[in-house]
Amino acid sequence: MHFLTADDFKKFQCGNQKVFNEVFKHYYPIILRYLVFHCSNKEDAEELAQEAFIILYNNRKKVTCPTKLYPYLFVIAKRLSISHFRTTHRRIQSLEDTRADESMDCSFSAVEDYIDYKELSAIYQQIISTLPEQQRIAYSLFNEEDLSQKKIAEKMDLSPNTVRNHISLATRTIRFKLGKYYFLLLIGIFM
Repeated sequence: MHFLTADDFKKFQCGNQKVFNEVFKHYYPIILRYLVFHCSNKEDAEELAQEAFIILYNNRKKVTCPTKLYPYLFVIAKRLSISHFRTTHRRIQSLEDTRADESMDCSFSAVEDYIDYKELSAIYQQIISTLPEQQRIAYSLFNEEDLSQKKIAEKMDLSPNTVRNHISLATRTIRFKLGKYYFLLLIGIFM
């Protein structure tokens, strides 16, 4: 899914603004659609999409060829959406703690975030529960407990390569199933 010539890609790596603008115009709608699905509102998604392109620009030399441009950008967007998800979750947890102490004065946005979080969390947990046991354990230790692959390998008594493969397969499966859900949601929105 690349559209840059080798020459344009070199210009991109050197920070050529015109080529970067072409990259932005080409990938922004794709990244924005992904982020809109994963965020509680469009404004947050737009902000995260812009942040993804800033990160891409600052790390453009890490992208080694045109075919790796979109995957690199997608990973940035995914990490930003996960971070946004966690921040929203912490905000909701804080809101729930505050609500226990104070009156039930919640904004509509916070309630909407809570509903979005609950729904996405339930779908995410359901997908994780369908993974084979070793993949599920490795993925959970890596993503939810932030353990390194080396520590996971020691804990599970597996080789680091096996752990990396489990995490990679689990991640691909989760992305695929979330992508199917996203597609079905889009169909529902436009019907």
